[in-house]
Amino acid sequence: MDEGASISDDPGMRNWGGELGFADVRTLGGRAGHTLLTAEIAVADSMWGPLAPWEKSAARAFAVGLTMDSAVICGKSAARLIGIEMPGWEDTVEVTYPGNRKPGGRRYWPEGVRFRYRNLDAGSIREHHGIRVTDSHRTVRDIAVLHSLADGVVALDSARRKWPKWSLGQWEAGMFRGPRFKGMATVRKMLELSVPDSGSPQESLARVRLIVARLPGVESIRTQVRFEAGGRSFPVDLLLNGWLALEFDGELKYEEGAFGRTTRETLLREREREVLLLNLGLQIRRVRAEDLHLDEAGWCPMFGIVLDALRGREEMHRQALG
Repeated sequence: MDEGASISDDPGMRNWGGELGFADVRTLGGRAGHTLLTAEIAVADSMWGPLAPWEKSAARAFAVGLTMDSAVICGKSAARLIGIEMPGWEDTVEVTYPGNRKPGGRRYWPEGVRFRYRNLDAGSIREHHGIRVTDSHRTVRDIAVLHSLADGVVALDSARRKWPKWSLGQWEAGMFRGPRFKGMATVRKMLELSVPDSGSPQESLARVRLIVARLPGVESIRTQVRFEAGGRSFPVDLLLNGWLALEFDGELKYEEGAFGRTTRETLLREREREVLLLNLGLQIRRVRAEDLHLDEAGWCPMFGIVLDALRGREEMHRQALG
């Protein structure tokens, strides 16, 4: 592989139009029983309703891509399409024009579409199933520049999880291919903070939140640390200071039948694992997706969870010393 070659040449993008049976609005006898994805494309409610919110974001982006004459799906919308995981979901589809073409005023944008000016070179565009998307390097780079450092780290961690054979140097070469651009410092910082073994978007987001916040008392942050107990090996998502384990459990994990187990079986296995880790001297705190949301002051509930654990540990030491 050449340095800077495009990862998203890999033809793994889902054909949402084929899977969901996209219908041309003009051919429908009526719109009853259908959800409009664009002014031209609809999908049957029976197919649309069961989708998870993030799947709806991807399918909507696919529909928008089908209706674009020259524009390219970019940013978080492109990430959804090429399989880069991001927390949450988006109701707006991000698109850009190739080259230096600037979008017209907002009054000309289709509903649910946001145009971005990205100075996009032809070498950073890929086409799958009739949809033009930015390649993986450009997609991750744009997320960091258009959204935030944290979003960029989450996207890059996910991309490295999806394509583990690609080195960080190859990612860097691909992102800095071409002329200088606004936001280069953010992209460099994103590359510096990314890790190859993050287990989930929530874990990546939590890690970068903690690094940026520099909470007092947090001395080390390690990812996917494994512990041996009871003849079994257990990884923990994030390990702080060698003893505080942060675990990030998505709701899907506890749905009936997930991973071939009942909800009861999953909960029992989790409890057994937790007891074994506690017996090793670890403390465990579970973090929900909503605990990672920053308020206007830059604070999120996870910070309180971590600080409470640190204070509790310090108090225990004081009591032990008399």
